[in-house]
Amino acid sequence: MNQISNFIERIGTIRGLQIFQALRVSAILITGIFFAKGNLSLHDIGSYESIMFLSSLVSFFWVSAILNGLLSKYHSIDEENKAKYLFNVSVLIAIINLIIVFFLFLFQHQVNRGINNTDYELFNLALLYILINNPTYFIEYFFVLTSRTKSLVQYGFANFSLNLVAILLPLLFGLGIKYALAGLVITGGFRIIFMMNILRVHTSKVLDYVIIREHLVYSLPLIISLLLSGS
Repeated sequence: MNQISNFIERIGTIRGLQIFQALRVSAILITGIFFAKGNLSLHDIGSYESIMFLSSLVSFFWVSAILNGLLSKYHSIDEENKAKYLFNVSVLIAIINLIIVFFLFLFQHQVNRGINNTDYELFNLALLYILINNPTYFIEYFFVLTSRTKSLVQYGFANFSLNLVAILLPLLFGLGIKYALAGLVITGGFRIIFMMNILRVHTSKVLDYVIIREHLVYSLPLIISLLLSGS
């Protein structure tokens, strides 16, 4: 086990990130295979895919832009301000996420018609999933920025394993898509707790609206670029 840990430490952050992304893709593939080979109805598969599509649609462009902006800017920040900058970027993500979830809830009838969903209980679970899930993308970027390769890979393995269990276990017992999504909400809750601990230990919890505004403006061109390229 120590040999594996030492190997992961030696491979570097970029390789560690590649392993992390491979774990993510593997979890998606395993889920897809189970859906294809399992006893799920087309309606259940369609409902799950619609909810995941919605989550990605309202998240990918701005979360990726803000965090990739952090990647490009972080090493140019003064050492004494890095901890404060990290904290305020996490606050920025939480604020935007709250606004998006609020508007999704406000216009839920129109959104449900748009994704052809008639199950409002499932939609409310999806809103909770988006609310909890999006801020936790900060975790993997924190590990990359601070060169914690072993922690990144360990987190990836634990996170995607838990997600698989959360999705597949309810389906194996015939409990349906709602319970699978509820499982994802629960694992998201674990990630939120883990992220809060990272922020408590490794960041300076000083709210700075100048940093929040500055990083939003810095990330805005990439947000627009990703939005247009994904549309």
